[in-house]
Amino acid sequence: MKCKVIVLVRARNETKVAKEFYKNKSIELLKYFKEELNKALNFIQQNPTTPPIENGIHFYIMPIFPYIIHYSLDIGKNIVYIYSLFNTHQNPIKKPKL
Repeated sequence: MKCKVIVLVRARNETKVAKEFYKNKSIELLKYFKEELNKALNFIQQNPTTPPIENGIHFYIMPIFPYIIHYSLDIGKNIVYIYSLFNTHQNPIKKPKL
């Protein structure tokens, strides 16, 4: 099932911060991060019901970079809402409460 993906404001802002961080490290690292993020979003778009799920929120753990993508699925509208791109190197207290 392929869903439409809508990236909400918080996730867009967190993505900008991550991209800026990797851009400051190296352009090649930024490109690699973008590729991996696109792979993750494509996977979520193609497989939105894939576990794990916690309190109605799905999450996808990026395999290379230290991020978890939090999202929900509106099955009736066939839409995935991306809530957060959480950096797992942050204090867990900062984990978004969704």
